[in-house]
Amino acid sequence: MPNSGRVLHAAQGRSRAAVRPFFQTLGRQGCARIQTVATGMNSAFDLEVRHFCTRARIVYDLFHVVAT
Repeated sequence: MPNSGRVLHAAQGRSRAAVRPFFQTLGRQGCARIQTVATGMNSAFDLEVRHFCTRARIVYDLFHVVAT
């Protein structure tokens, strides 16, 4: 998929409930196509990715790894 530069999803908050609508919108087939997710070290995001995108590899961005 080419890099479009478009925002995929914006949510207020850092909870699992805040990010969940993104995965629900993608649906089961959309989530199954995701191969890699880059994220900060927020455990809520990590848990939602693991729940919805069971095959995805999670990569923590360097800023959050170093800053923690």
